[in-house]
Amino acid sequence: MVQRAIRGAGHCDFTLGGQEEGFDAMLAWQLEGRRPAGDEVLDAALTATPTYGCGFSREPRADDAAVLRTNRQLLAACPAGSARPNFEN
Repeated sequence: MVQRAIRGAGHCDFTLGGQEEGFDAMLAWQLEGRRPAGDEVLDAALTATPTYGCGFSREPRADDAAVLRTNRQLLAACPAGSARPNFEN
C-alpha cells in the first residue's frame, strides 16, 4: 500500500489534479510494476513537520469545487521547494 498525504481543510480534500496524478501512478504500478512514491503516515514526528503533506498537495484548478478552492486559501502555504516534481521512485 502507498499513501499520499495532502494538506487540506476537510476530509477527502483532493484536487482533481491530485486525483488524476494518483490514478496515473496507480495504473503505472499495476501495468508496469513502477511502485509510486508516497508519504510515511505513522511517524508522529514527521507528520508534525511544516512540510508534511506538501509533496503531493496540488493547487486547485478552475474545475475543482468552489468550496475546495475557498478552503485551500485558509491553509498556510507550503515552504518553497517542498513539493515533489516527480512522483515516481
